[in-house]
Amino acid sequence: WKYEPKRNKDGVAAIRRGVQTQITFELSGYGNYNPEQQVRPLVRRNFLRVRRKIEDGDFQGGLEKLVEIEERFGDTFTQAESGTFHQFRAAARLGLKDYAGALDDFRMAKTVYLPPEAREAIGNAITQLEEVVAAQEAQAAAQNGGDSLGPDQTAN
Repeated sequence: WKYEPKRNKDGVAAIRRGVQTQITFELSGYGNYNPEQQVRPLVRRNFLRVRRKIEDGDFQGGLEKLVEIEERFGDTFTQAESGTFHQFRAAARLGLKDYAGALDDFRMAKTVYLPPEAREAIGNAITQLEEVVAAQEAQAAAQNGGDSLGPDQTAN
């Protein structure tokens, strides 16, 4: 399977907000009947609420709903649910410009079963976020570079 963008009547790819998140969500339970690789209906329903919040730009609301989901189902997440949870939390954190948090979540999502297409997409996101986070850390270090004391030293 290869993703083909929806096209308008002129043959130009149409913009569809939230499609990447939806594709990743759908692929996480792709083609397997192993219970660990399935998303339970009640959990799926809650994930769909999160997806709607993210698509509407309510990233903080999405994170709050994910906290509720984790409190309710987190101890019993299947592999697919855990991967989906971390993908959605990464998407919400990206929307809030918490790149280090999103990087952590994408790394967690990649540790569970994913079809090759989703694994590749998440791998690409991780590579990009590593560069962004490294640049942010370098900028923070440069701003703190005027301090002559190291982290383990104190002023007398």
